[in-house]
Amino acid sequence: MQDSQLENGALEATFCPELKAIINSFPNQLSTSDFIATCSSALEKLVEYQCNKLIADTTDLGVMGKEKQEFIQQEWFPKAIAIGLKKVAFVVPKDVFGKFGMEKANKEAEGSPIDMKYFDSLEEAKEWIKS
Repeated sequence: MQDSQLENGALEATFCPELKAIINSFPNQLSTSDFIATCSSALEKLVEYQCNKLIADTTDLGVMGKEKQEFIQQEWFPKAIAIGLKKVAFVVPKDVFGKFGMEKANKEAEGSPIDMKYFDSLEEAKEWIKS
């Protein structure tokens, strides 16, 4: 499996052939523009690798401000649905405020065709995404 790579200040999503899924990791203290670039990278990789599964490792994601939440709700999820994303495994942030912000942003997608589940570890998320 490839490691995430830092390019032009934004963390890129990677394709994991063993899981046939995209893995997107979020370090703490991402600026809004880097957060958007990271999320957008996942969408690009989903299209590039023609896959419909994503693991969002938000373990180290800190507080998710309003701009980031609005981007996820208003732009990211509609695009993800349009390109055929079916499963997302979220590894929840260690930071309680980060977890709250992530869950609030994802609330808009509840009831969408995307099956979303939350996990405490990357290993659990990988196991579920395989199924």
